[in-house]
Amino acid sequence: MGLDYGNKAPEISVIVPVYKSAEILEAFHARLCLALAGLGQSYEVIYIDDASPGDEWSVLDRIAETNKFVRCIQLSKNVGQALATLCGFQLAQGSVVVTLDDDLQHPPEEIPTLLGGLADDVDVVFGVPNIRQHSKLRNFASAVVHRLNKLLLGVRKDVTLSSFRAVRRHVVDGLNELSPVRPVVSNLLIELTERVSNVEYPHHPRHRGKSSYSLKKLIAMSADVIVGPSTLALRVLGVFGSLGLLVSLLGTAFSLFRYFSGGIGVPGWLSTILLLLFLAALNALFAALFGLFLVRILEGVRKQRPFLIRQSAGSVGQRAAKL
Repeated sequence: MGLDYGNKAPEISVIVPVYKSAEILEAFHARLCLALAGLGQSYEVIYIDDASPGDEWSVLDRIAETNKFVRCIQLSKNVGQALATLCGFQLAQGSVVVTLDDDLQHPPEEIPTLLGGLADDVDVVFGVPNIRQHSKLRNFASAVVHRLNKLLLGVRKDVTLSSFRAVRRHVVDGLNELSPVRPVVSNLLIELTERVSNVEYPHHPRHRGKSSYSLKKLIAMSADVIVGPSTLALRVLGVFGSLGLLVSLLGTAFSLFRYFSGGIGVPGWLSTILLLLFLAALNALFAALFGLFLVRILEGVRKQRPFLIRQSAGSVGQRAAKL
């Protein structure tokens, strides 16, 4: 039904960020089409080429020529999966928007399972693999990011975030009002709604090649989570700074009392420790305050353009020209 919706908005939009996957794109697209055709609903597929260095755009251009429901975008520079996904969200028209990776680790055949998790009281559903097929290092780094999400964003313990997700229209509209510079898409969704859930699916190994998520990128993602929209880390730092100040002041009062009462055994030792504690506490407190100011400033400049579309193919062209 992807060909039949005409001027009406499709019921489902599928966003696929593309990077270094030219060899498997056609196989991926064939499997995706079969999965979507079985839904019995109108749909569109939006591929976002994140300035891939290979033949990805040539493959996407061919796919767009033979599939009226396919919309392809090439970005002018590599901006990362998150911003490429946000570009797709701005173009998507569906009542429900699905995102998945292009490496077949998110099986297209599991999209019906994902959509089935969108109950009436659920706004966003995340697909979670029952067994992860990544390397031990990648799994460890991912676990760290998930732990940070739960700690800093207050994500429920029974919810795991992922890039295989289905999102309702009103949440997509809310997301499109934001223009974050270094977004973590799932975290932004959690900021917009608490009505989230998980569904499990069988995770597949990569079809070919290596993951573009290096340890460096995973560390950078962890940093984005820590200094992202949540100010909890800054508040914790401020609390420790305030406690340090309180302890140093109490210690100073105690030291003065011991000094005047003649109870000081080793002159200078306690005062040195208290001075160091006082300075460290002041540093932590001022760093927290400075960080809060930076967060406020960043919130004020979020409307800057985070990506630029170089060219488009398929019926997405007119809408892409407006971005």
